Amino acid sequence: MLTFLMMIEPQPLIEKKIYRLKPMVMLRLFAEASVLVILTLLPIVLFFAGAFASLPFHVRMVVCLLAVLAFGLSIGFCYLPFQVVVSVSGLQTVAALKRQDSAWKEMRTLKLKNSWGWRRYVLGLEEGELSFPFWLKNVHELVEIIRSRLPARGRTNFAAKQVYKLDPAAIFLQTGKALAQLVFVVVFWFFFCSLHASSATSREDITIILVSGLIFTSMMLWRFFTILDLPNLVEISDEGILLKSWFKSRKVPWTAITGIAAPYFILPDGIMLVTAKKRLLIGSSLDSFDELEEELRSRTRA
Repeated sequence: MLTFLMMIEPQPLIEKKIYRLKPMVMLRLFAEASVLVILTLLPIVLFFAGAFASLPFHVRMVVCLLAVLAFGLSIGFCYLPFQVVVSVSGLQTVAALKRQDSAWKEMRTLKLKNSWGWRRYVLGLEEGELSFPFWLKNVHELVEIIRSRLPARGRTNFAAKQVYKLDPAAIFLQTGKALAQLVFVVVFWFFFCSLHASSATSREDITIILVSGLIFTSMMLWRFFTILDLPNLVEISDEGILLKSWFKSRKVPWTAITGIAAPYFILPDGIMLVTAKKRLLIGSSLDSFDELEEELRSRTRA
């Protein structure tokens, strides 16, 4: 594997190329930043409007705490790279308050990381590191350009057993999302019970809501148990792949894997290992997920 990676020729760069955040991501970040600015300025606006002093003490404390928190997050937004410029000499990331440059000869590794839902590529340099978000337009093209210029394509894991783990914060978010979906299902059935008890709702409407609710609940419960069963550790060896979740471990030999497929639309992002008996989902929140996917595809094609 290492010899093969060393033989890959770097992609030629004729001119400077610019990669920016996807338009929908930019729109979402703009909306979130607007909310943070409003929360930051809220105590000041209330003070000059003469309404701040009339608020109860605990409300004033909450408003001030939210303003301080929003201000800190706003500063963090200003350091978020929204543009990456690639040229013959190297790479530059551009944020509102920070620009970072690196020459190709300084780059050593490239890893996809996920912390608190923040998916980013981290470029290891001779001194320090440089990162850019996963949500750039044509990010896979950018990653391929970078990897083609790195030693061994920027990979560091060439051990006989390769281990890919889920970040503790990602485990927390993953479990929280599963519980939130379960709460949403419970709220829906409380809503249905209140409609059923109301004489204003016709029998036909109740039947439609009931059937739709059963379908919705089945899909949400399927997603709920699938998220809880997602592996938080994946180990690859010459014999096969080991998947460890909260509840069990599965060892799947390479001979049992017939292919790799995309997940069903209702399930989390990732890849599905196709076996003769079932399909096993591996979530994309694992660190270095792109390397894991590349390794799995290369082994299943062999």
